[in-house]
Amino acid sequence: MTVKKLENSSDEAVVAEEAKILTNLLNESTRQVVGDETFNKIQDLIKISADKDYEKLEAQIAKLNNREMIVVARYFATLPLLINISEDVELASKVNLFNNTDQNYLGKLNDTIDLVAKKKDAAKILENVNVVPVLTAHPTQVQRKTVLELTDQIHHLLRNYREVKNGTINQKEWTEQLRACIEILMQTDIIRSHKLKVSNEITNVLAYYPKALIPAITKFTARYKELAKKHDLNVQN
Repeated sequence: MTVKKLENSSDEAVVAEEAKILTNLLNESTRQVVGDETFNKIQDLIKISADKDYEKLEAQIAKLNNREMIVVARYFATLPLLINISEDVELASKVNLFNNTDQNYLGKLNDTIDLVAKKKDAAKILENVNVVPVLTAHPTQVQRKTVLELTDQIHHLLRNYREVKNGTINQKEWTEQLRACIEILMQTDIIRSHKLKVSNEITNVLAYYPKALIPAITKFTARYKELAKKHDLNVQN
């Protein structure tokens, strides 16, 4: 039996619809912040890039002043981030759907525990499971705490999009909340102007644990221990 990857089951129409909304709001926010002249330069770069005229693209970029370069960099960093959030929301929705309807998919925790339970040293394997959180943003590149909080807010709003479509949530209020998040994200410093000290990094990382990492790790650990017990495997750690 072939087990499907959830990424192949995503509703591309929903992601495309959300991507259009996010792009429009980003365009509106960018135009409002930088004005028509710089915004039009960004749109020209998009068109030239789509035409794959790389010589012209390099020439146009070379004409940008420092302020315009920063805005362009922020725009092209923010747009894929927003689309990635939409794709992540759709994937999370599929995970919930498949879990709640007992459907199999590649990487499902239940199936993984079932496979491990068949091994002679199953208990030892599960005893030595390590959950390692990874923060992928480099400390000198991204204002991680601010971006993380905004990403979380946008993720939450996009999860409510279906309720917006059926009228359960007010569309105007939802759109304004999403617009506000995108405007703040566009104006958040992406590049740090100075190198952080180790103490700064420790403080920043500790800020994530209570809100995101500890609840997620605790939930995951409790779940795999619960599944192990169904196979009479008592996991202590």
